[in-house]
Amino acid sequence: MTARAAVSWGKMTGVATSSSDSIPIELDGYVATISAPRDLGQTIRAAFADVVRTSGAKLGANVVVTGTHTDAAITVDGRRWAAGEVDAMIDRLTYVLLRASLDSDVQRLHLHAGLVAKAGGGVLIAGFPGSGKSTLVALLVEAGFDYLTEERVAIDSEGHLSGLPKPISVVAGSFQSLSQYDPATTGKGATSDRLWHIPATAIRSGSVVKHASPRVIAFAEYHERAPLDVTEVHPAEAVRLLLADSPDARRFGPAALTLVAELCASVRCVRIRYGNSADAQRAIEQQLENRMDRQTQISPLQINHSNSRTNGSEPADKHTVLSPEPGLTGVAIGDRSIVTRTTDSEVIEIDQTSAMWLQLIDGSTELSVIVREVADANDLSIAAVESVAYLVIERLISSGLIR
Repeated sequence: MTARAAVSWGKMTGVATSSSDSIPIELDGYVATISAPRDLGQTIRAAFADVVRTSGAKLGANVVVTGTHTDAAITVDGRRWAAGEVDAMIDRLTYVLLRASLDSDVQRLHLHAGLVAKAGGGVLIAGFPGSGKSTLVALLVEAGFDYLTEERVAIDSEGHLSGLPKPISVVAGSFQSLSQYDPATTGKGATSDRLWHIPATAIRSGSVVKHASPRVIAFAEYHERAPLDVTEVHPAEAVRLLLADSPDARRFGPAALTLVAELCASVRCVRIRYGNSADAQRAIEQQLENRMDRQTQISPLQINHSNSRTNGSEPADKHTVLSPEPGLTGVAIGDRSIVTRTTDSEVIEIDQTSAMWLQLIDGSTELSVIVREVADANDLSIAAVESVAYLVIERLISSGLIR
């Protein structure tokens, strides 16, 4: 990015105002200088206290905030950003910085997840909106965990992880459980009707770190008054869930599947349903203490892409010639497989038998020939193989994996 001086302009005069605040920040490599009127600048500094840079001359992106606390306009390098129905300045700025930093980081894949650590052991905390992910991250920081992010984890081509150390954004439904960190009371962070934006260091001094080695992936599900329930998640299911919620898996391309598969196969994957955050905290600490016996084996699926015309839209019979859909990428993880389509980024989990037939289909060989080859190779009758093959193929067709 070209470094430019960041200034805030008067509403009508076109002259830079003398009451503007210039705030340099760095979010996991995304460098920007935010210019805003003094009153807005105070709020921004309070919310983004953990990422305000105190040294270095690089200005990075030029972010200009104008307007008021309840109705702000934001531009990044001259481009004005819309933030949907969000009106509060601090909510809108947080959204814009998330999107702008994502757009600038095209070399890494990103996952929608929190990342905390204890004694260097990292825990990814994933969960869809309403799952309690951000609140759990805040409470883990309070309990002594280090903070990397509560929103977005980046993976580079070598599998290294880093987190976006933005303020923890707590939704209104969780205000009561974190009332001791209310920015309006503590003076640390910023508030809107929808969200509290709390720097991790406002919860525990020195809690922000840059690196952690992944040890656990926890899919958090908060249910009011629910008893604690911890269950193992197959690495293939973990891959499916993480990729389905990635903000840029489609942009990143087929390599996303391999990166996430390698991550999930190398750590403990669990689902934690809880109604009490203290129970969830203890469960996560226990998972960190439990060492994995061995890594789950992964291998790529050999999918035979073909431009041949096929008749997969008709019921399969022995004369059927089938072909994989274009743009499929697959990987076997233990006894299951994950397949993605580059055309629409859909992530599909299949079993071993389905994965085997998907790899046998080549767009030129009749089904009867493939059935005979499978029967001969496994010393089975043709009838026995057919009874399985037709059922599996119908499932693959209905899943949009073959045609």
